[in-house]
Parts: sequence; structure tokens; C-alpha cells
Amino acid sequence: MAERAARELALGRAMAAQRAEIARMERFIERFRYKATKARQAQSRVKKLAKLERVERDPAAPKGLEFAFTAPARSARVIFELRDNPRYPHLTPVPYTVLVNPVLTPLGSEQDEGWEGCLSVPGMRGLVARFRRLRYQGFDAHGAPIDRTVEGFHARVVQHEIDHLDGILFPQRVRDLRNFGFEDALTGQMTPMPD
Repeated sequence: MAERAARELALGRAMAAQRAEIARMERFIERFRYKATKARQAQSRVKKLAKLERVERDPAAPKGLEFAFTAPARSARVIFELRDNPRYPHLTPVPYTVLVNPVLTPLGSEQDEGWEGCLSVPGMRGLVARFRRLRYQGFDAHGAPIDRTVEGFHARVVQHEIDHLDGILFPQRVRDLRNFGFEDALTGQMTPMPD
């Protein structure tokens, strides 16, 4: 009888700890769910880049227009790069890219799973499937066309950043919530990112 009571007490404590951890995650994610933080940051960086590089403006354009090229109906901007980073020492760096009005085209259905994190959701990691190969198109800060075919980590970075423009954070892409949580709780579970 005492043994059963001890098991029930231990189970109750474990369930309470699990509920507390779930509530902690829910509060954390809810805080960021509807914020397109990265999109605003990207727009700010594009503006700074335009000023630093003295992007020529169209003299006939209305005041405040940042770029001298015709903007399609849906205008979105994203900036991404990955230089040498101690978190990803084995990965090929992703070049600094300003990508305006991005269009992504997956090249095949093959996907890789990889552990992702984000500055918008600090301290958390999740296992996310992304297309292995893709083509992305758009324009740079000067209006010149960009058309690249990439794979592996570069493709993952592009998909992650474009998600921000659509108001999607990586936790919304996690398929199995057992593979999502605070970094310190997942230490033994996380594997290196595939290149």
C-alpha cells in the first residue's frame, strides 16, 4: 500500500513538472506567435544598407521610396547570412544576402530534419523538416535580380527567414513536440545540423 502511494506521489510530481514545463513553453511561444519580428528587423537593415551604400533613387519617385525599381504588388524583404559561427563550425558559410520579393521553389520533395533555433525564440530548439534543395529568386537592394539554386544548410536558412515574412516561427514547423523544448533540456537529444 505504501509502495503504491509512493508511486502515485512520484507520478503526480512528474505530471505536475511536465504541466509546468508545457505551460512555460506555451507562455514563451505565445509571446512571439503573432510578431513578425524578423521582418521588421530585415526592413530596418535594408534601409540602413540603402543609406550606407547610397542607393540611387528614381528622381520621379515619391519621397520616402527606398528603391529605384518597380515594386510588385507584394513587397517583402529578407536579409540572411551565416558567417563562421561556433555553433555551426562544420557548415559552409551562407553569403550575406538582401532578398526582396522572394520566391522559393522546392527542387524535389526530399526533406532533411535539423535542429533549429531563432533569436525570436531564444533558448529553444526544435527538430524541423525543410526542403533539401530549392531555387530562390528575388531582387537585391539595388533591384538587380537574384536567382540561386542551393541545398542543405543554405536552403534551410532561406526557408527559415522567409517563414518570418509570413509570420511563421520555427516551433510552428516542429512535427513532433517531443523534439521541441528549451536547449538545456534537449542537450543529449540534439544532433549536429546536416550541411
